[in-house]
Amino acid sequence: MFPPIAGSYPNAHAVASIAQDALQSTTASTQKIWIGFLLFCAALVPGIARAQPAGQPHTITYDHYSLLIDGKRVFIYSGEFHPFRLPSPDLWHDVLEKMKAGGFNTICCYFDWDYHSPKAGVYDFTGIRDLDKFLSLAAEAGLYVIVRPGPYINAETDSGGFPGWLTTIKGRARSTARTGILFLADMKGSMPAFRPTNRSIFRSLPNGILNPNGTNTLAIAVWGEDSSTAGLGEVSLYEYGAYEGGVPVALVNAPGWSGIWGAPGLANDLAVSLAVDKSVIVGGQTVKLSGHVTNAGSASAEKVKVALCVAAGWTVTPSQAIDVPVIPPGQSVSLGWDVQIPSGLAPGQYQLAVVANYVESGVTASTAGTADLQVPYPSVSAAFDNVGITSNSDTNPSPSFLGFDGIGTTYSAEGLTAAGLSPGATVNVGNLSFPWPDVPPAQPDNVLANGQAILVSGQSNQLGFLAASNNAPLSGTGTIYYADGTNSPFELSVSNLWYPAGQNRNPTNTQVAAVNYANYPTGSSGHTIYVFSVSVPLDPTKAVQAVVLPKINGSVAGYQAAMHIFAISP
Repeated sequence: MFPPIAGSYPNAHAVASIAQDALQSTTASTQKIWIGFLLFCAALVPGIARAQPAGQPHTITYDHYSLLIDGKRVFIYSGEFHPFRLPSPDLWHDVLEKMKAGGFNTICCYFDWDYHSPKAGVYDFTGIRDLDKFLSLAAEAGLYVIVRPGPYINAETDSGGFPGWLTTIKGRARSTARTGILFLADMKGSMPAFRPTNRSIFRSLPNGILNPNGTNTLAIAVWGEDSSTAGLGEVSLYEYGAYEGGVPVALVNAPGWSGIWGAPGLANDLAVSLAVDKSVIVGGQTVKLSGHVTNAGSASAEKVKVALCVAAGWTVTPSQAIDVPVIPPGQSVSLGWDVQIPSGLAPGQYQLAVVANYVESGVTASTAGTADLQVPYPSVSAAFDNVGITSNSDTNPSPSFLGFDGIGTTYSAEGLTAAGLSPGATVNVGNLSFPWPDVPPAQPDNVLANGQAILVSGQSNQLGFLAASNNAPLSGTGTIYYADGTNSPFELSVSNLWYPAGQNRNPTNTQVAAVNYANYPTGSSGHTIYVFSVSVPLDPTKAVQAVVLPKINGSVAGYQAAMHIFAISP
């Protein structure tokens, strides 16, 4: 919530909400239901949102980047604060001011059902339970509030926030079925006694918090991870506005969920799609960026301005926003830019963003699309970020040494040399030749595969990796980029260093060396560990330009499993 226009309590603000995250299933089903309220109190803050008259909620949409309130972009930087964990309202203001000063613009909190309801039909929102005061103090501090009101909150609370009296009523309180949604769902199941309880919950809340006909307007959306319907399945909602103390309920299209991770669909009617002629770049090159702006809505998009946003030092042609007077429904326009890549860029991923501002049915809105570029490391050794080798004379070279696996385990330098892997040695595996890392012990000697791009030159029918994983065998998908601009994915499966290839779930990698022994921070373990070679096919008619490693893990801290790459050879 942003600072109030007048007064000190939420009656002075316009509030909108989106349901998000509260109910959790106890069944084995993959479907999970989330319910929550995302409360926005907006005041006269230039460029963000302006208060609406009573009964007129703000328009809240989203795109790939952020929420948009009344068409204005709002980025959420949120921290947790649960008022029931600090039962002293006089201290709430101090905590909220510190969060604001620390750079947050939003707080998240739970409403604990058990904390407010000592028995069925009785609700206490006074004193240390005064939610009206809590939300008002957040508004005074200039903070949005994301509220997760339950019914089930977990949060390390007794019974996950369910009140004790709930155990006297038959029913499945934590469930993906309609009987599990105690606040909002159609209660035609085994828990009819909850219907009056639901109404009394809403009726008992102060009008300043849930007042559907006043300056605070509450909208509720519910969705679930039902991969077959991208919706809720059995759960049905109806509007409680016809009931005493009712809160209006509106169905909202849920982001589709297919079981494959990805960005949600755009709420905007205008969508921007982008493509580049090369994804792996080096300084001095020119990238051709092509874009399509498509109107998927039922009304024309007018006064469209499309601009490519890049960092300082990047040169774009055309440099000014492109004006498109109108894009009729179902139509698209094609646009293009030349992007000059500056020299001296650090290896890593860079993003080109195209923003389209437009007017639809008299409402100003915006949407965006992105394209990713990779600046590669010049070599595998330039990307080294993990220490996996120590000398037998110094197995714990620094305090809190993580080593190969997060708890200080490493290869013995002396054991590697005895197995033919001395610093700088050439390792021959079939038709492939690898350079073993030419570094002293206790220095970075491998790269943790985490999506890095690495320059690789050569032409062959296979691409080889010297590698090992810690704690478990690991697999992931990478990408090979060819000099002609084409690319192809590959699957890399790497064995756990602790076991031979093909044993204990390890894939049948080529075993390059058996090393005596693994070093612990306290000295030799007496356990043999292994180095492996893995190869993936290449198109032999094409020259390789770069490889993007599988995105597995960029750290072993906390004993996390990771895939370690010592060398690559085409």
